[in-house]
Amino acid sequence: MHLNPGEVVWGYEVLGTAESCGFRESYKVRNLRLNRLEVLKVLPPLPSRKSREWELSSHILREAEILCRLTHPNIVSVYDVFIADEYLLMALEYIDGTTLSHLRQYTPFSVPDSVRLTWQVLSGLEKAHLNSVVHRGLSPESIVVTDMKLAKLASFVFGRMPSFEEITHRGELVGYVHYTAPEQIQNPSKADGRADLYSAAAVLYELLTGHPPFLGPDPSTVMQGHLHRRPKPPAALAGDVPERLSRVVLKALEKNPADRYQTAGEFRMDLEEFCPQEFFGSGDGTSSRLEIKAYTGPHGCGSHSTGGMP
Repeated sequence: MHLNPGEVVWGYEVLGTAESCGFRESYKVRNLRLNRLEVLKVLPPLPSRKSREWELSSHILREAEILCRLTHPNIVSVYDVFIADEYLLMALEYIDGTTLSHLRQYTPFSVPDSVRLTWQVLSGLEKAHLNSVVHRGLSPESIVVTDMKLAKLASFVFGRMPSFEEITHRGELVGYVHYTAPEQIQNPSKADGRADLYSAAAVLYELLTGHPPFLGPDPSTVMQGHLHRRPKPPAALAGDVPERLSRVVLKALEKNPADRYQTAGEFRMDLEEFCPQEFFGSGDGTSSRLEIKAYTGPHGCGSHSTGGMP
């Protein structure tokens, strides 16, 4: 489905796309009833009720409805989920900010800011996991840093993780390969919230060292790294990373989910010693604002707003 600026559909005026910072298949819109800027996410057409994919679509809808009920400062809010013209659509919070992947191209992250951002991400994941929602696609592209310097989780993958073949061959998924957990490669349907913790650790690893835990000329090589190689300790690659923090990251990157942190809360608590306590406030993500400099990149969303999409 393609929508053009100026169209009015389902009570929304289309203002443009919200894809310039990695938010695929989504549109910046105005909710005409509430006179509110939102993002409209268009999911693929629903299958026939008689098809094998119908059960998956029903599961996607249930997960999206759960996410609608979640309220957390580190999660992009879902305002509504509805079906129109055989498409599943989601109305989402409109965000003033930019994705982490865009931001880090132009803004260096100190060790404290890297930890604070990851702490916020884990705060959002903890809320989602407690409500039986797994992100399944965490990467710098799915983390939005707002103009108020808060990190928000976007781009939740509903229903299932892509298979190895899809990740290898579909270009839009190649960037995520650097952050995927081993169990998501081996058996995506069995991955749980601990896979999100692995991905969060991979993002933190990149912020601390300048690159993801595993690199390679193609997705298959990177995936083999996740499955069979141990990452180099961040402290060995960046002199300002404390040894203790390096061990925390490596624990979250263990191949076996049972050897990692078992909850986002456990991971989050072990990060708190690396930043002043006042940045963590009440634990709801609102007090731990980043101290990064204002974004000045020429092509991102800092000078013009975009919306995130779960």
